[in-house]
Amino acid sequence: MTNKHSWQALTVFTLSYIFAALAANSIGPLAPFLQEELGFTKGNIGLFTASIYLAAALSGIPSGWLADHLGVRKALVIGLVIQAILTCGLLTGLLPWMLLFMFLSGIGYGVVNPATGKGVMVWFSSTLRGTAMAVKQSGFTLGGVLAGVILPPIAVLFGWQKSILTAVGLLFLGAFIAYIFCPTKQDEFIQNKTENENKPNSSNSQPSSWDRKAIIFWSIIMIFFAAVQQAGTTFLVIYLVEKIGYTRVAAGMFFSLALVSGGIGRIAWGWVSDFWFKGDRKKVLIIVGLIAAAMCIILGFVPAGINPVLLGLIVFLFGFTAIGYNAVFLTLVAEVAGKENSGKATGLSLTIAYLGAIFGPPVFGLIVDFTHAYLVAWLIFGGVLALATLSTIFYRFKLSTSSYQ
Repeated sequence: MTNKHSWQALTVFTLSYIFAALAANSIGPLAPFLQEELGFTKGNIGLFTASIYLAAALSGIPSGWLADHLGVRKALVIGLVIQAILTCGLLTGLLPWMLLFMFLSGIGYGVVNPATGKGVMVWFSSTLRGTAMAVKQSGFTLGGVLAGVILPPIAVLFGWQKSILTAVGLLFLGAFIAYIFCPTKQDEFIQNKTENENKPNSSNSQPSSWDRKAIIFWSIIMIFFAAVQQAGTTFLVIYLVEKIGYTRVAAGMFFSLALVSGGIGRIAWGWVSDFWFKGDRKKVLIIVGLIAAAMCIILGFVPAGINPVLLGLIVFLFGFTAIGYNAVFLTLVAEVAGKENSGKATGLSLTIAYLGAIFGPPVFGLIVDFTHAYLVAWLIFGGVLALATLSTIFYRFKLSTSSYQ
């Protein structure tokens, strides 16, 4: 069932995710400033990403429960406000405190994805669900784009602290929009009740119908996708500054290009999975994973002085796949679990998948620090992703009865 409230809800979900992702991705574009002013190493920079995603992982299951029981709007507002307040702690400028507050802000950030994912399951039918999830998930990449475009210039003009305050202000704006415009829990209940009454087989949809093994399997595979995504977005700016010789602002524009292409990829792959592959999310994820692995390896061989257009094409394809996979994955998980359990299932899957976001950036940074070569890190991450993707060819699973409602 899709109506005007569906599109209103999707708009709110996307805007909320834009603002949450901008704050969560703020360290990558600001990394050169933090290195110069505070003396942070590449390993230190990687720890920031690890901190926020560790908290998001730990809060994933409780966040899913929150969305299932309190409703999408309340959960979303709570998450954004928590993230906004605790992001202010980054202003201390002291590494231990900054890491602590980055971690704590991740508790709020961890609420946004399960809540909005639950909302998409509630408000959209299976024929549009992949596309709607893709539009919502494009908010992550759009938030990263805004981070890459606006935060470095603000840092150049006014200092990196003002960039952090900008991110905080946008989080509060997102919470306000969600509170005012997000459809209420009562609206969700009415829509669920109407759909269930029109679906004679909906009574078969019980928590026991979860294919938990499928959810866990795909979540483990997504660890490697998340590791490549977060390591790439965390270190792309530094890589282009140190290896290619771009200015920090120019490198930030390539960072934004990767995220723009990731947003386009999320929508494109979601549409492809809905209409070309008729809901077969697995085949789409295999295609995306293999292309992403190839682009990761190619990035490692990029020479200094490369043609900017060719570099832009490589970065575009990297973002289109290594960032663009996310919506198809979340749609798959939600469909396996069904509407009633989509919040908890999404929380569980993200708890597992976020391990890649937690360990990927610091491991990538440590490899570079130890070997003094980005090539080794790119090759390892690309090779492991390719192997993980190929392993999915041999896995079969069954969708929940309620996944088609």
